[in-house]
Amino acid sequence: IPLLTQEVIVMACRDMSVHANSFLGLVISINISSQDIVSLEFPEMLEQITQQYSISPSQLCLELTESAVMGELTSSLDVLNRLRMKGFFLSIDDFGTGFSSLTQLYNAPFSELKIDQHFVMRMETDSEAKVIVDICIMLGHKMGMNVVAEGVENDQIAEMLVAQGCNIAQGYGISKPKPLAAALEWRELY
Repeated sequence: IPLLTQEVIVMACRDMSVHANSFLGLVISINISSQDIVSLEFPEMLEQITQQYSISPSQLCLELTESAVMGELTSSLDVLNRLRMKGFFLSIDDFGTGFSSLTQLYNAPFSELKIDQHFVMRMETDSEAKVIVDICIMLGHKMGMNVVAEGVENDQIAEMLVAQGCNIAQGYGISKPKPLAAALEWRELY
């Protein structure tokens, strides 16, 4: 897994370097595993790759699932803090599906909170799911984080999220996954 993570990071940084003008103002999110966040070499390796491709650490957001983070939090805090000190953004992904405590969330240096699609997709018809989404948005903002909603499948959900102050939305209602060239074309349109 660490070698796969490294290759994905190299590919992303290489693409960002080749298409530098198209990536101005964008942050690329990359999923990393619990194995990556317990390796003390990971922050230095990541810094070397970004330097090699002349990419600012602030252009990369490393996403960790809530369950992976909370399972390894004690052993990973040093690595997570090193990554933040180097300027990388950290996102807690699938928030709301794991068993995190507020103390654990408080101790980890996250810059972004991603609300799991399970709640977002149901918020139109399920009042309890909507309350959970609203609370996650409020919690993220109060802790100084950007908040991302996953699973935005239609305009109604997007409008509800905008009304609550959600920073970023992702889902098929916005765009299906695209190859790099098509994604860059799509970005030019919007």
